[in-house]
Amino acid sequence: MKVRNSTYPEVEECVRKLFVQCRDQILPVSGLMLQQKAENFAKELDSNIEFKAGNGWLENFKKMHNIVFRKLCCENASVDASFYEEWLSELPSLLKDYKSDDVFNADEIGLFFQCFPNKTAAFKGEEYHGGKQSKFRVTVLLTSYYDRTIQKAKVLCYN
Repeated sequence: MKVRNSTYPEVEECVRKLFVQCRDQILPVSGLMLQQKAENFAKELDSNIEFKAGNGWLENFKKMHNIVFRKLCCENASVDASFYEEWLSELPSLLKDYKSDDVFNADEIGLFFQCFPNKTAAFKGEEYHGGKQSKFRVTVLLTSYYDRTIQKAKVLCYN
């Protein structure tokens, strides 16, 4: 992709400075955020400006300033495939002594909100490990029954 010279250098300089400030504060930056801020800066600099920060503008901006998007964290597969195969072969013998309505699986999950995105923009070659995530969450217990009966959800609220 050919990198064009900027038609609105003042707008792009404001966006670049904002990007650097966010990176210095270890805040994740999304493409949508850069596009929205660019349009806001354009209006602040000149209310008559006809500026649209589309995907083409974003790609050109990223190339001009050597910016890439990276995933912040990932989780490797934590279960060995051989363990999984062994478990599947042993499960029927473990279940034979139980009634089907006594067999279920349950897992607790936390639904976090007010969180940062899991991807961010960064300068090429820059390492980024992310900052602290929000601690606000709702804990949910999900269950699945072997006999496929439908259980009514019970809502429990606690601190």
